[in-house]
Amino acid sequence: MSRFKLLSQALFAVVVLSLWAGAALAKAGAKVSFVNAVHGSELVPPMVKPAAPGLPAAISSGNPVGYVLQIDNGPTIYHTGDTDVFSDMKLIAEFFKVDLMLAALEKRGLGARMLEKKPGESWSY
Repeated sequence: MSRFKLLSQALFAVVVLSLWAGAALAKAGAKVSFVNAVHGSELVPPMVKPAAPGLPAAISSGNPVGYVLQIDNGPTIYHTGDTDVFSDMKLIAEFFKVDLMLAALEKRGLGARMLEKKPGESWSY
């Protein structure tokens, strides 16, 4: 089975199953681990129908998570999910040998401070 097919199956599982932090899903040749992320997680119009008067304007869409994708004989990829920087991120390196980290950073808050760092500079919490 090609790596692309394995990756696409793993990503399909991530999108469809929306598992909780601490869970993992393994398919032949790949494993996805669900890790903590920190952000709000809700669906609002136009993703859902507008609420009737007196009802909540948004619905919860579950706990936020990031993902660690381990491909057999391939890279280990950590996708932080839509998150802010938080100290538990240090634990990822203790449990996984990450080859590539994908981070969603905004140009405000802690994300802005991280974007200002120069290559090789360390981050302290």
